[in-house]
Amino acid sequence: MSVAQITAALALPLFPKPPSRNKSGPEGRLQDSAGEGPALVGRWLAKTALLVVVVLSYTEYREVMPVVLNHYLLAFTIYSMSGIIMDGPAAIVVELLGLPVLPTFDQPWMSASLGEFWARRWNIPTTSVLRTVLYDTCVEGSLVNPNRLQSSAAEKPATPSSPPGNEEQKQHVAPDSGIRKDTLPVTATAATATVTAAVTAAAMPSQTGPTRQAPSILRRQLGLHVVFFVSGAVHEYMAWLLTGS
Repeated sequence: MSVAQITAALALPLFPKPPSRNKSGPEGRLQDSAGEGPALVGRWLAKTALLVVVVLSYTEYREVMPVVLNHYLLAFTIYSMSGIIMDGPAAIVVELLGLPVLPTFDQPWMSASLGEFWARRWNIPTTSVLRTVLYDTCVEGSLVNPNRLQSSAAEKPATPSSPPGNEEQKQHVAPDSGIRKDTLPVTATAATATVTAAVTAAAMPSQTGPTRQAPSILRRQLGLHVVFFVSGAVHEYMAWLLTGS
């Protein structure tokens, strides 16, 4: 990420789409994208119109509406306000800085269960922050994914003890063939190195992934409870800021 992208991610209410983290378990919506700038602008306009309609309906008819309908209107108010706050800056960042971001919501009214509602459709950036900062840290016992550390170490280029290609030439040219090694085409050595790298890369997941033990149920329960505790504390803090009591 560039300095401008990092500054935007820290200063604006958005969550950048992270690269693949080499994680064997589920990652929620961390690999989804909010889309291009024009699509985000369209959502921003639609949610602005929805907010106007919901607020006018609530202020005019809340006394005669059923309580359940009032609750739904309040929920759509939160949905539209959060979308306006997040989709607007996201459209600017995507268009000007080329930084892909996570979607804010994904049709929460289509949820088939409470788990799907909270984990995959409602306020996706906040869910992703709680997952990456709290849940994954508790489950993996590390602030950085161990698989990522192993991948970074494996990707470091080894320092050759001899000029590249000498060993390949020795293996593929017979001593008495009469062919001078220095006349071999460079493409042959490059092809051999490419095949070797491909085989090594294909073998890496089997060395780092399956050998890692699955997290215990205690770690998963700890991560789950920490997520809900922090989420509840933050909501209480926001309520205190709004009410002052």
